[in-house]
Amino acid sequence: MLNELYELSLSLEKAGIMPAEWHPDLKELPQVSKAKPCFKVCLAQDGAITEIELIEDSARIVNLRKWQSGSLGYTFPCFNVRPLFKAYAGSSAVAPEKKKFDDWLKDVKKAQVLSDAAASALERYTNNGNTLWGDRDKERVATCLDSIPSKLNEILGEPPDEYRAMAVLIERCRKTTADKFFQQLVVLLEDRIRKNPSACDKYVGFLLHCGTNPPNNDIQLILELADGLSAFPLPAANSKIHLWLNQQLLSNKSDELSDGAASSKHADAFGFTSEDWKSKFAEVNVPVLGGVKLRAMNPESPCQTRYRRIDSTSFVVGREVRKRAKGALEWLTDDERKDKTWGNVSFARDDKEILLVYPSELPKAPIAAVAMFGGAATNAATQSARFVDYAEDVIKALHTISRPLKEVEMRVFALRKIDKARTQISCNRQYSAERLIAAATEWQTNCGNVPLIEIRQWGKEKGAKPVWHPLEVPFPLEVIWCLNTPWPKAADDAKKRVREFSSSDGIGLLLDEGVRLKPLLERALHAAIRNSGNLMIAMAHSQHQGGIHKVNGKYDKQKLLLPAILGLLLAKLEWKKGDYMKTAPYLIGRMLSLADQIHYHYCQHVRKGSTPSQLMGNALMTTALEEPEKALSLYAQRILPYQAWARTAKGDEGKLAGWFLSELGKVCSDVALAHIPDRCADADKAQLMLGYLAKNES
Repeated sequence: MLNELYELSLSLEKAGIMPAEWHPDLKELPQVSKAKPCFKVCLAQDGAITEIELIEDSARIVNLRKWQSGSLGYTFPCFNVRPLFKAYAGSSAVAPEKKKFDDWLKDVKKAQVLSDAAASALERYTNNGNTLWGDRDKERVATCLDSIPSKLNEILGEPPDEYRAMAVLIERCRKTTADKFFQQLVVLLEDRIRKNPSACDKYVGFLLHCGTNPPNNDIQLILELADGLSAFPLPAANSKIHLWLNQQLLSNKSDELSDGAASSKHADAFGFTSEDWKSKFAEVNVPVLGGVKLRAMNPESPCQTRYRRIDSTSFVVGREVRKRAKGALEWLTDDERKDKTWGNVSFARDDKEILLVYPSELPKAPIAAVAMFGGAATNAATQSARFVDYAEDVIKALHTISRPLKEVEMRVFALRKIDKARTQISCNRQYSAERLIAAATEWQTNCGNVPLIEIRQWGKEKGAKPVWHPLEVPFPLEVIWCLNTPWPKAADDAKKRVREFSSSDGIGLLLDEGVRLKPLLERALHAAIRNSGNLMIAMAHSQHQGGIHKVNGKYDKQKLLLPAILGLLLAKLEWKKGDYMKTAPYLIGRMLSLADQIHYHYCQHVRKGSTPSQLMGNALMTTALEEPEKALSLYAQRILPYQAWARTAKGDEGKLAGWFLSELGKVCSDVALAHIPDRCADADKAQLMLGYLAKNES
């Protein structure tokens, strides 16, 4: 990962962009969630807690940091704690105890004023026998309130007046104790529940742990001054103060290095000074992935001994390159550049994975290249984004770069979380910007390599009638999403996702060419037939009866993508629709489609609407996909009664039946002149399915 990030740092430097440098011990605050809530705790002059507030919007804490001293997780001015009391214990009596608590909570939520019985129950839950804060918890809180801020105060010294709220906060924290802190939290949380029981959900999870397993330290507290807004230029929990805090810590680190403790005159692997080369790499908090180590240095890994060097000696990297790499990754994955330089692509194969894309020549405004690959389709089933629109935006943006596009590199790489501690580069490619533009145009053309196919779906508004939708051009990563989704024979809900294809494959399908691409195309076509064939056959069968094939809503979009994916893969394998629509497999698919429709109309008029579960053409599809000649032999026998009906039908019914006979006659004549394979290859199967899906052109 270092090479990729170092290259980006050079591009940033050339563009005049200087990513902010954050001290490695100054950590970002995690995102607010229901499982990991965040509370602001206000302290008075004597250190007592006077107010507690639930922070529900992550935007309020996005630029705040916490200083971590050592590796034990002790931090300031924000730290984590566990709930105060347990609502019930893990024992044989847990079920009735849990029911009692659930009933109590339900009654509290309904109340405008807390009843005496509910108040008594609250007192029972918060007695000392139920406390979750043992000696170790209180010792940890005491460290975060005294020892850690004391160390920080020594580093900061006397702050300017604008930032003195931080020094005052440190002073107030040291006036309280863990026991006082605990008791004051209890009083305030109980008071919140008593005064507003209908909104108790906001605070009851902090006061009472509702579970049988011991809770983790998942509740984040942000310390603030009770008079922060009125008595100080800036409150303590303010991004400007935290920026000043960062500058002081960086200045202190520079002073330590200048003393010669970790300096060196030798060059590192990138030609910079190797100063501070023995230190550990900083961890970067990356969206979706969480903490990402820029370089893993585990002496127990076999690869570390390959060159008889381990840890930092195996690849010497000094402070300057570490700073550049960290800053580059933070800049690339900033929230402001989501779906531009980075995007969440976990949906493609149910991994925690992000895609990162940027040009070597950075324009003034970031290019939304990741969105063009499918990074904007995090919830792929419901997105209305179109590949065509994003591709057009990217092409326009690339043309604003002054350098010739054949000389501009598009750098594409992906990061995937393997486990809690490790992150892997799952893809690393480089293409010219000129190739990206050509590939985007080819992609749209190739996805149109299909006959007239429309998918019948319900309108979006309630009570809307069914409408015919044209196929959509899939994003490259939506192709991977579809290929990794197996459909059973009933095709009503997808099976558990497989991980056969990766984001790297999606990128290759878009940008690779020639010999390098062919093995991937063959694998992809085989998977499309195997995993998605049942869905395409089922939805065609429903449409031949004037119906709509229903699937799990989150996969509904796949119906609009899969035929286009077959067309795309066939085009890249040099099967153009002008050619394959004349082949026997495609024509047999058309013939079975018409057989379905004539059979359906026969049932409507002769059998008074009684239709079997499988129409004639659908029943022959499985055989046709393997042995087309055998399917034709069976077709010749089974079509006879429907042909006889069609020849004798009169009126409007007769006109429709006559049209079906005419179309079947044309297709049968074309099949007789075409070469029929003994067994269907994957390309034959794809063509047969497209023929079966194709809409009648009247």
